[in-house]
Amino acid sequence: MATILVVEDEPRLRRIIADYLSAKGFAVIEAGDGLAAVKKAQQLQPDLAVLDIMLPGLDGLSAARRIREHSSVPIIMLTAKGAEEDKLKGFEAGTDDYMVKPFSLRELEARIAVALRRGGSGSTSGGQSRNSWSHLGFTVDENSQQIWQNSRELPVTSLQYRLLHLLMSRPGMVFSRSRIIDHLSSDLYEGLERTVDAHVKNIRKIIEHDPSRPRYLLTRRGGGYYFARE
Repeated sequence: MATILVVEDEPRLRRIIADYLSAKGFAVIEAGDGLAAVKKAQQLQPDLAVLDIMLPGLDGLSAARRIREHSSVPIIMLTAKGAEEDKLKGFEAGTDDYMVKPFSLRELEARIAVALRRGGSGSTSGGQSRNSWSHLGFTVDENSQQIWQNSRELPVTSLQYRLLHLLMSRPGMVFSRSRIIDHLSSDLYEGLERTVDAHVKNIRKIIEHDPSRPRYLLTRRGGGYYFARE
């Protein structure tokens, strides 16, 4: 049974979402503001968070950034705004998906299922397995969908893992933004080319000593992104 953290300041909507997910077999944790969301995410370690962007006190974007400091839990952002800039801000804050209000509860359930499927992991051990391989000090474990850098487990989200896996499995090969979107997209994920830049920026913060002068995740001007060769 997956545990879902539902963060929504409007009590009636929060209860509707919580009741629906509970009826679908999920365990549900509720929070009404951003600070409570960060605290519950730290203490209770849910499998996924549904996070409203407009929250009292600490807003949803700030809460997502705080959660990302200690967790790679999938985050679906709820927003009343559909502008591309607002979506990009969400991805830059570390969210995995977004939904614009009003939304269908069935679609929310489907997006949760996709995010949980992407984020499913097996063993958390750092040891090598038959489906693990190394490159430039990084070790990728395809069973657990985890990546280590010099024996340090990287706190990447499931989407960040998939992007890194794509680039690291073919060092030196340049992938255009549209090709990366094709690899990452599902029928539920609306690909925006600028979101690739946001994800790359977040990954560089994790793996690069100086994100402004990357050594591993590189840019080919006018072409796209690639991972360094030996």
